[in-house]
Amino acid sequence: MSEIRVTTVSDTAGTGPVTLTKQSASKMWVNQDNGTTINQGLNVSSLTDNGTGDYTHNFTNNFANVHYAGSGIMNTGSNYSNLIINKFDQHLVGSVQVFIGNVTNSNPEQFTKFDGADVMYSICGDLA
Repeated sequence: MSEIRVTTVSDTAGTGPVTLTKQSASKMWVNQDNGTTINQGLNVSSLTDNGTGDYTHNFTNNFANVHYAGSGIMNTGSNYSNLIINKFDQHLVGSVQVFIGNVTNSNPEQFTKFDGADVMYSICGDLA
């Protein structure tokens, strides 16, 4: 088996780091508790609490456009299908509004917003 060990990977001119153009990684992620407590995150400067189960994630670095994709989960320890929904008309280059809630098995068409604990959300897309 071969092994490669390096200290620095530079561009062909040797003047800077290699630009990775063929990979897509999450450009924003956050782990939050109830309210606006950020436990850990990347490219999230703050959270705005817009009401029960309604948050705006404010980015440290803007996205290139509003055509990014977000997804999230939360751990409530319940038997509900927990959801995090992007509010698509509030996709902005500097922030995104999301709804946190659940759908019960007895009424799968009803979404109930609530302030969930242990919320994890991430976005993939191009930064500006």
